[in-house]
Amino acid sequence: MQPVWYSDFDRLWFLTWTTYAQWLPGSEMGFVSNKFGDGETERKNNVVGTPYDVDYPELKQLSASLVKGEPVLLSYQKAKALQEQFEQTAAIRNWTIVACSIMTNHIHLLAGVHGDPKPEKILGDFKSYGSRKLKSLYPTPKSGTWWTASGSTRKIDTEQSFKRCIEYILTQNAPLLYWRAPLKHDYR
Repeated sequence: MQPVWYSDFDRLWFLTWTTYAQWLPGSEMGFVSNKFGDGETERKNNVVGTPYDVDYPELKQLSASLVKGEPVLLSYQKAKALQEQFEQTAAIRNWTIVACSIMTNHIHLLAGVHGDPKPEKILGDFKSYGSRKLKSLYPTPKSGTWWTASGSTRKIDTEQSFKRCIEYILTQNAPLLYWRAPLKHDYR
């Protein structure tokens, strides 16, 4: 039997992705990148509550040299369009957006899902349908994309990390908009 805080879903995924060229690898703001250990096993520093990479000027300079077009910033109107599309995508997939915050340069979204879909699929669906919505309303950026190539997918599997994740999403600095789903149980 699942604990009460988890009973609405089979899995919870905390997704984060950035707009194109706004938050480059090597940034002094911090970033999540692939790492290789002694055995050349790939890993990412993206576990909630653990350190992430910070301030590698050479990597940031290299990343900036690969940018194709202007960095993308979201406006309130674009965020509103994304909110509508994310809700529609979640409804079609039978997912729940537990909490979401859209800033000018990145998005945090906590998705509750049924079954065990791959987190990359969940992230990819939100990004691709969000792109489709934006492209229907606004000119396509010169880079051809609104988003960076990937994003962060973190499984939320403890009550403490669930509560911290919701709090983190809802207390972002200067969000364009944020929302939280009404759930069977109050978690905040």
